Amino acid sequence: RQVSTQSTWDSFRVVILQNSIMSWDGLVQNNLCGPAVQQGALVGLEGGVWAQHGVAIQPAEAAALAGVFNSNQLESLRGTGIVVGGVKYITLRIDNDSPDTMLAIGKQKANGITVAKSKSALVIGIYDSSAGNINPADNTMAVEAFRDYLVSTGY
Repeated sequence: RQVSTQSTWDSFRVVILQNSIMSWDGLVQNNLCGPAVQQGALVGLEGGVWAQHGVAIQPAEAAALAGVFNSNQLESLRGTGIVVGGVKYITLRIDNDSPDTMLAIGKQKANGITVAKSKSALVIGIYDSSAGNINPADNTMAVEAFRDYLVSTGY
């Protein structure tokens, strides 16, 4: 019996892809999301959504956000706001001192968002302070810690 190398390789790639997707989702759900981050996501710097938990990021939103961070145009977020999951957050703070660790923070009523750039992805953390006594700084620290973890592993 002759085994097709190509079909075996294609099957292997599908398994790798499925495991990669599940591991990114699991990483976001189990390590990013928690008391200070109710909704989280990872968006690749090419604009693709790698993983999301509790938020539905539209492809156009992911591409626009990645474009802003890739072009180091975070100041433009002051005019447009940070739009994720159909919600527009007013940009409160941006930090683009280092191209590898850019950060944007926004707020919309009782909700807030932190977006931090790693070497190859954007880490997005959203909180809802009406759900409890959440300190927005805790959200930022959680997102930055997750970003730092990604950077330490090459992402």
